[in-house]
Amino acid sequence: MNNKATSKILMSNLIYLILAAVFIALMLYYIFSQANAANFWSQYYVKELSKITNLAQPGDEITLDIHRATIIATKNKIPSFSEIFSFNNPDNEICVKLSPGRKNCYHHFNNVDITNEKIQLAAGPKADTNLLTFEIKEKEVTESA
Repeated sequence: MNNKATSKILMSNLIYLILAAVFIALMLYYIFSQANAANFWSQYYVKELSKITNLAQPGDEITLDIHRATIIATKNKIPSFSEIFSFNNPDNEICVKLSPGRKNCYHHFNNVDITNEKIQLAAGPKADTNLLTFEIKEKEVTESA
């Protein structure tokens, strides 16, 4: 058998095996990063909060069960529950952060401010309801000089 032909076949097989290993490694990385579904739940919460805010009227007080979000944030070592939900009133933006370094944001179109946001953690050994409470206020108009 010709050495040149053998080395060519081995080289093409080696390249194929390296590409297959890289592909499998990338797929496993993606699967394990999605294991606790932090991105899915982050998008879910931010879109639901945006929908609720768009339907709200000034003076409404809204309370949501955020137990799943607090569990995921705890598993992902978010240091404080106050970092999970953030409301940027000047930009009409709502952000949810359930994993370190990654935050999902969504805009609401209703011209209101979100104020007095509080997270109430459930107490007791069988507690399974953590609540996010906030108020909807009329947008404060600032005069420009």
